[in-house]
Amino acid sequence: MLWLCTSNESKQPPQTRYRRGPLKWYYNFVNVRSAESQELDEVFLMGYDAWGAGLPVRMFLDSCLASYKYKQGTFYVLEDSNGTLLSSCIVYPLTAFGGVVS
Repeated sequence: MLWLCTSNESKQPPQTRYRRGPLKWYYNFVNVRSAESQELDEVFLMGYDAWGAGLPVRMFLDSCLASYKYKQGTFYVLEDSNGTLLSSCIVYPLTAFGGVVS
């Protein structure tokens, strides 16, 4: 699997292929999978700096866990070969937004 990933590292990590382009590195030692329920706090904290709105961390996490919007989607994580979470995204079924897509 070849995955597009940004990096602030000054040197090339081991077992990495890369090329110059809009993003610094192209990694080939990562995995994408659905997030496990015990990882959701870590996933939500990835967005705390942008979406936290000054809330205390626990209040932010509780609001994410209770979110109707988040319950409608499936979270996926990008992890490195050591299992460290690098990134996450949420995928929604199109029917959750009102039905037929044309």
